[in-house]
Amino acid sequence: MYKVLAILLFFVNFQLCYAQIDDFDLGMPDFKVSGKSGAYGVTNAGKQIIPNQYDTIIIPNPVSLGIEGWTGFLVKDNGYWNWVDTKNKPALKAKYSAMIGFTYSMLETDEMLSEYYLMVKNDAGKWGIINLDEDVLVPFEYEELMTVGGEVIDFIGYKVNGKWGMRLNHLLSSWVVEPKWDLIDPKNLYKGVSRFDLETDRNLLLPIKNSGKWGAWSTMYNKQVIPCEYDSIIVVEDMVYENGFYGKYNLYQVIGVQNKLQGLLEWDKENTSYKVVITPAYKKIMPGNGHRSSGINIPCKKDGTWGVHHVKDGTWSAVEGTCKKMENFNALRSKNAVQLAAAYDDWFWGYVDTDGKWVIKAQYLDKPGLFHTVLPYSLVMIADTNKKKWALIDGLGKIVFQPETTSMQFDQEGAAELLIIKAPKQWKYGLFDLNSFKELYPMEFERIEISKTKVSFYKESSFKIDFEIDIKDIKH
Repeated sequence: MYKVLAILLFFVNFQLCYAQIDDFDLGMPDFKVSGKSGAYGVTNAGKQIIPNQYDTIIIPNPVSLGIEGWTGFLVKDNGYWNWVDTKNKPALKAKYSAMIGFTYSMLETDEMLSEYYLMVKNDAGKWGIINLDEDVLVPFEYEELMTVGGEVIDFIGYKVNGKWGMRLNHLLSSWVVEPKWDLIDPKNLYKGVSRFDLETDRNLLLPIKNSGKWGAWSTMYNKQVIPCEYDSIIVVEDMVYENGFYGKYNLYQVIGVQNKLQGLLEWDKENTSYKVVITPAYKKIMPGNGHRSSGINIPCKKDGTWGVHHVKDGTWSAVEGTCKKMENFNALRSKNAVQLAAAYDDWFWGYVDTDGKWVIKAQYLDKPGLFHTVLPYSLVMIADTNKKKWALIDGLGKIVFQPETTSMQFDQEGAAELLIIKAPKQWKYGLFDLNSFKELYPMEFERIEISKTKVSFYKESSFKIDFEIDIKDIKH
C-alpha cells in the first residue's frame, strides 16, 4: 500500500521540509506562524512551541499530507536555513543559504519505502543532497538542483556547467535526460503523465529548452523526439483510441506555441514517430479526450470565435451563433455512438457536432457530461422548477431517462452498459440497465464500482467490498 507523501514548494529556492518524530504525538496539529516581521515562531492550538526568534519560518500542512505526526519546520536565521523539530532543536550543524526538502521513494513489492532528504546550497554556491543526519548523499558540485515529481519525488534535476539534465530518484543513477539543456519543465511533464507510466516503463515526455525554444525528450528512448522550435509546449495527454475508436495507450498529444498561436503535435510512443497535426494558427486548442487526432475534429478558437478544425482536410468551421466556450469531443468506442462537444453560449450549455452546428441547443445549467462511448447517451444537469436534476439524453437532446436522483454515473469502459444511480433521500446507490433502464440492484449500497470485468458492491461500508459479480453474469 502506498504512503502518500506530499511535496510543498516554497518560493524559488526553498521548500518545506519535514521529519517524523515518533516521541512527539501531535495528533492532527494546528500549526500557525506567530510573531511579526523579523521575529517569527510557531504555535500549536494556541500554545507557543517555537519562540518568535527567526527571520523566516515555514510550516507544513499536515492536513494536506493526509498523515499525522509530520513535525518539522524550515527556519531562516541570519541569512542561513536549518531544520528544527517541535522542541526547536536544529538538525544541521553546517550553514546553508538555500534548501529544498523532498521524499525519496523506493518501489518495493506492495509498499513504498521512503526517506527524507534535503537539497542544500553551501557558501561556495554549490548544491548537494544530505539527510537529516547531515550525511552527504550527493556531493556539492552542482550549480542547481530541482525536484521532479508529484506526491513523491520520481526524478531529480541537476544543473551542470550551465545545462540541465535529469536522473531517476536514485540520487546518482544514470541520466534519463542528458545535461545539455538550458531548461527543463518538470511541472509540464506531469500534466501528461499517468502513474501507470511512471511506475512501469517510465516512458515520459519532458519539455526541454535550448536557445530560447522548446522541444521534448523521451525518457524511455533517451533521445530528443520533438525539435526545439516552439515558444512553449504543453503536454496534453498520453492515451488515444486508434482510428477514432478504443485502442492502445500509446500517444502523447502536445500543444506547440509559436508567435502566441497554438498548434497540435503528436508523439507516438510505440512507433517513436513525431508529426505536426495542426500548424500553430489558433488562439486556443482543445485536443484529445482519448482519440487520435488524424481524421478527427478538434475544437479551436480563431480570431475570438470557437470552431472545429477538421484534421483530415485542414479546414475550419465556425460554431453557429454565440459560443463562448467549447470542450473536447467525446471519444468513440463504438460506431453506434455520436461524437459531440459540449459548448456554452451566454447562459447555458449544449452540444455541437463536428461541423459546428448546435445539435442540442444550449439549455443546461451545468456543463454536460461526455456522451457514453458505446451508447448515444449523455448525462446532463437540467433546470426543473428552480431545482437541479440529472437526466439522460440521447444524441438529439431528448430526455430518455430522468429518475429521482442526486447522482448518475455510467460505465466509461463501455463493456457493461450499466448505470449507477444514487437515491436522493437515503443516499444509497443502485445499479440499472443502460438499455432498458431496468433496476438490477436496489438503491441500498454505500458504493458501487464498475471495472472492465466485474462490478463491486459495498453495502455496509464504502471501504469494504461485500460481494463482486462478473459482468458477464449480470442478468439484464
